Amino acid sequence: MSDSEASAPSPAAASRTPVILALIWLAGFCAVFFSLDLPNQNGVNRLHIWAELPFLLLNMVVQHPDFPESSWAFLPQRFSFLLAASVAWFGGWGLGRLLLRLLRVPLQKPSLERFVIGCGVGLSGLSLIVLGLGLLAQVMPGAMSRLLLVSLCLLFGIAELALFLRERLPTSPDGGKAEKKKQPKKNDEKGVLAGGQISFRQLSRIAAGLAIVLFVVALSLGAMLPPLDFDVREYHLGGPKEYFQNGSISFLPHNVYTSFPFLTEMLSLLGMILCDDWYEGAHAGKLIISAFAPLTTLAVFVAARRWFGELSAWCAALIHI
Repeated sequence: MSDSEASAPSPAAASRTPVILALIWLAGFCAVFFSLDLPNQNGVNRLHIWAELPFLLLNMVVQHPDFPESSWAFLPQRFSFLLAASVAWFGGWGLGRLLLRLLRVPLQKPSLERFVIGCGVGLSGLSLIVLGLGLLAQVMPGAMSRLLLVSLCLLFGIAELALFLRERLPTSPDGGKAEKKKQPKKNDEKGVLAGGQISFRQLSRIAAGLAIVLFVVALSLGAMLPPLDFDVREYHLGGPKEYFQNGSISFLPHNVYTSFPFLTEMLSLLGMILCDDWYEGAHAGKLIISAFAPLTTLAVFVAARRWFGELSAWCAALIHI
């Protein structure tokens, strides 16, 4: 054996080097990230939040005796916000998927990738539609109307739903519904083992999925609470409120915040229009925008699954949310 061969690292050691470097980088990043104070809470960092997290999540389920005003009994008060947000989500899903069809984006039908990209594109499209109608309302009063936007959202959603169902119900050449061949279920380490036992991998996916759902529920409930942050009330919601009250989108010389780029703020304005009330619509708008968090989680999941495998995808999604 030559000296060069003896000094060369083994393939196993070479393959471990990127993993070790990645873990070192991750540990360093987490140490800095969790030790920094929150931008709007001096003296409070994310480690404090983690310490309080079990109690915060528990209070979502069990009513705290010191806070009688916080209870699941008040959830029906949020149903109007949920309804308005659902109409916007339905329209955004439909519009995005229709645009993907029109552009012939090469994504599998159906697939999680198509769902994620479609929803993102659709919500962005809705914000542009609201902006366009608001500008048009300066010369055509009533263009930014509740009836028009509700009709557009339902039209986009129903049109895509009809196309989606038609694709899911293929017909045979003689015009009858083609019978789907039943494939025998395979029992392997990814699913249910022989004898009905759940594998460790399947159990891990279920646990990760439940944890993700729990955080999404907490996020959604928080989105429907009255905002306290100055930036939210004056920038993100103050401008849309004035646009809603004016019935159009125009230059507001007294409000400098409306001269900043307005992107998701158009979705806040959409919530106000759908609710026909700026206060309730502000909560609905925040709920509409909160969908970007689980959508980003799904985007992280599909990217990690494609590049690194399903186990990495579940870990990445859970860490992100």
